[in-house]
Formats: sequence, C-alpha cells, structure tokens
Amino acid sequence: MKSFPIALALLLDCACCAGPARADESFLVVDAAGRIERVATHAAPQDPNATTVGDFYAEPSTLHSLGFEWNIQGDDNRNGRVAVEYRRAGESTWNVGQYLLRIHGEQVAFREPKLAYTCGNLYAGSILFLEPATAYEVKLTLDDPDGGHAEKRLQMPTKTLPRMFEGGRKLHVYPPGFAGAKADPAFGQLAEAYAACQPGDVIALHAGDYSGNYRLDKSATRERPIVIRDAGDGPVILSGNGNFLDVTGSRHHWIHGLTFRGGSGAICNAPGDAGAHGLTVTRCRFEDCYAGVFMRSTSPITCSWAPPGRGIAASTS
Repeated sequence: MKSFPIALALLLDCACCAGPARADESFLVVDAAGRIERVATHAAPQDPNATTVGDFYAEPSTLHSLGFEWNIQGDDNRNGRVAVEYRRAGESTWNVGQYLLRIHGEQVAFREPKLAYTCGNLYAGSILFLEPATAYEVKLTLDDPDGGHAEKRLQMPTKTLPRMFEGGRKLHVYPPGFAGAKADPAFGQLAEAYAACQPGDVIALHAGDYSGNYRLDKSATRERPIVIRDAGDGPVILSGNGNFLDVTGSRHHWIHGLTFRGGSGAICNAPGDAGAHGLTVTRCRFEDCYAGVFMRSTSPITCSWAPPGRGIAASTS
C-alpha cells in the first residue's frame, strides 16, 4: 500500500493577501494577487541574438514564494540571463536568488494531446522559502552580451496564513455502528451535518470508517471557514470509490486530519469557472488514491511547498 502523509493549504482566493509595506519610490508596489505589466509591441531586434524585453508578470504569491515571468524577443543563442536579488522591505542587505530559468520553444506533452503546448520565449522563476505575510523588495536584472539590458524593481508580499474561527458551533458525526455516548448535536452522516452547517462551524468526525461521495458547495468566508476535521478521538478513514469530496463551487472550506483510502480523487473539483476558492487542506493522509488533491481551473493556479505541517499554497488569479 502506498501511503502519503501530507500537510497542505490551498488558498484559492487572492482577497486575503497581506498589504505591502511602504517602498522606495523606485519600486513598483504589487499586492499578493500579482500583476501583469504590459509592454507596447516592439519590432524584433535586428540581431536575433540580442534581446528586446516584453510583458512582465508577477504571479500571485504563496505563503513562502514569489514568482515571475518576463517575456522577451530574440536571444536565440540563449546566452542572456536575469539575475535575482531580494530582501525584506526596509532592510539594506540584498540576498542573491537563483537566476530565472531561460525558456524558449520547449515542447510539453501530456497523455491527452489537447493539453500539449509549446513554451514561449521568456524567463521564469521563483524566490523560495520566504516568510508568510511579509513584504519583500525584489530586483531583477536582465543582461544579454549581444545587446539588451533591463531592470525590474518591485515590492510584493507573501500571503497570510488562514485561521480557524473559534466562535462557531461543533457538529458531531459518528460512524455506522457507534454505540457510545454522543455529544450534541449528533449526526449519523457527514452529508446531514454539512446540510446543517453554517459559516464558522466545525464538523467533527469521530474515529471510525466512513464511505460515500460528498458534494461540498456552500459559501463561507476567510474569517469564518467551514471546517471538516477529525474529532481527536482516533483515526478517521474515508474509503471507497470515486471522488470522496467534490468541492466544486465551494468557498473557504478547511479539511483537516482525515485519512483518504482508495478512490480516484480524495479532494477535487470539476473543470470550469466554478473552481474552489479559499480551500485549505492540512494534516491529511492519502493512501492508494489516484489523486490526493486535484484542482482544475480555467484561471491560473500557483503552488509552493511549505515546511512540514504548514502547507502548500495555491491561488487563482
């Protein structure tokens, strides 16, 4: 049996971002939702090995990373580079990051041919292992020995960590055949408890085995998420076939401390615009699942790993 203990936080809403601190006037201030800086179309350089810069994209930030894409024309011999420096806002010493990755015309293939694509002409990369809810100043310097120089200076914050609401109700769910004393309000099915829950409530699943496929489509808020978690009295195992938790159209749900066993998708959403916003998944375990957390969206999604127990953060722009 393949077993994957994992802790992750999928933040699919950009309205919860930390505000930037004050920056020097030479810095472009960007919030955590990201920004595209368009550049008027220029003719390609006469020398195909020289570089002309194009659109610049600061991707939505995550808890621990900032990401960038910088489109260009030229540099056919690939000898240009973009140096990366960063520091906390207000500090004087720059840290040196990895050069942005040079990308030009690579073929990306999938099992489904319609998903295959050809990469553009650009630089892309991330600054990793940053602190949450912290503003950083970034300096990107492009140099091409065949011709071409440009610099981007910006300030941008990482995302903030979500929090569970402490003032909500606790709805208790017990597995089939449970014979002990039950706390009120008690439910025999997760679907029944979910139908009765409101933003800020916690649905506590007590130790045991559960089966079934559930649709979670209610709207909550970042300040008052709907939490579905273990009750703390032993392992909670969801097993069976199909997709266990379909979160299509949900807003600000938090899944914590559950074990998913088998099935095609433990936590997933249907493709399209509905998506799942503000989804957080922490300290869950996935055993023999085809996909643990499978998010599909018509909008871009960015992810980054966090230290154990802290999370993966993802955002739609």
